[in-house]
Amino acid sequence: MTQDLNATYNKIAWCTIISPNSPEYFQELKDSGVTAAIVSLLTSGSRMLSSLTIRQVQSARAAGMLVHAGAVTSLEYPERDADELMLRMRESGFGKDRRVAIMALSDPALDHQTERLRRMITRLCHWCPVENIDICLEKRQVVDGDIDLGELPADLNLTIINPDALSAGVETAGTWIYTNYFHEYPQFLAYDFYQYYSEEPADRGYQMGLTGEYEAQSGDNWWIIAKKHGMSLLDLLELNEADIDDRILPGEIIKVN
Repeated sequence: MTQDLNATYNKIAWCTIISPNSPEYFQELKDSGVTAAIVSLLTSGSRMLSSLTIRQVQSARAAGMLVHAGAVTSLEYPERDADELMLRMRESGFGKDRRVAIMALSDPALDHQTERLRRMITRLCHWCPVENIDICLEKRQVVDGDIDLGELPADLNLTIINPDALSAGVETAGTWIYTNYFHEYPQFLAYDFYQYYSEEPADRGYQMGLTGEYEAQSGDNWWIIAKKHGMSLLDLLELNEADIDDRILPGEIIKVN
């Protein structure tokens, strides 16, 4: 299945402070098919933008990747983390058209995690529209109810961390981190199911044929197809007289117009 996904979807790199930062490393990522990078400009508790992080941004840009900003947050102080992230985005030359990714760490001892995440998202909306914000969660955070997706804005992208599995494991995932390594290096790699990160906003999306039909690809589900074509999930299901639990097979023709 991984081989099919490699051929079907663009790949992105989610870079943390332990990821390599050399130009040669990012060029190797690009040569392997990685088209975009998220660089974590903030880890909760860090006091300044590190030289290693700056180097990651510079190396990814030099390799010709689209580069987006990220933060790894404990959610203990969500507004403070959001304010610091916005400051570091300005310092690093990130425009407001870039995506902003929030990787929320799991902490069973922290109460009201969903509310804290919602507050961070609300604060970041001072920088960019909500549809430019992505939340990155472990599969178990969603499945176990640590984060209630129903209490968050509907226009967010959702990245699910579920490495070494056969799928993201969460139906609404738009991006799936499928491995923790690139060769021997610690590195999150993800499939970008509907080009949220890997294409410029003007180019993003899929061209529909004149028939208003779409041929399903490996890994597609109803939510992903709706997102690809700018439709609501309910409209897509109604158009195809389908149920959310109906399985979509590669090659199946889906009505999208």
